[in-house]
Amino acid sequence: MNLGEKIIDFNLFGVDGSYFSVSNIDNEKKIVVFFTCNHCPYVHAYEKRIMNLQNKYAESVQFIGINSNDDKKYPEDSFEKMKERSNIRGYNFPYLHDSDQKIAKLRVVYDQELVGEYDLLAMKDIKKVNFLSRLLFQLTI
Repeated sequence: MNLGEKIIDFNLFGVDGSYFSVSNIDNEKKIVVFFTCNHCPYVHAYEKRIMNLQNKYAESVQFIGINSNDDKKYPEDSFEKMKERSNIRGYNFPYLHDSDQKIAKLRVVYDQELVGEYDLLAMKDIKKVNFLSRLLFQLTI
């Protein structure tokens, strides 16, 4: 994804029982899109940091977690298990299920190769990217 490009919208079902779309987010908010799952220990290591960042920047940033894993290969990543983990951990961001892996196939567009990479997208006007940065968590957050 490059500066000036329109952000690819999606409409995915979330653990809160509703559909979520980028188009529903205020244009002034920045978006952090990240691909995540239940079974990965690397993801577990960053959950609390993401929740802390969402709390700290709730007025200006919306974190969005997308799980695209095949739950037949990874039963722990089923939608029911996603809801369970979100409730237990107290996720404060939309945790969305990409059941047909349509958004996962667009990961190349989001320039994410691995689960646990986070891209910060700032939007203006009609949801065009005007800032793009990879968030790195080597620092203590």
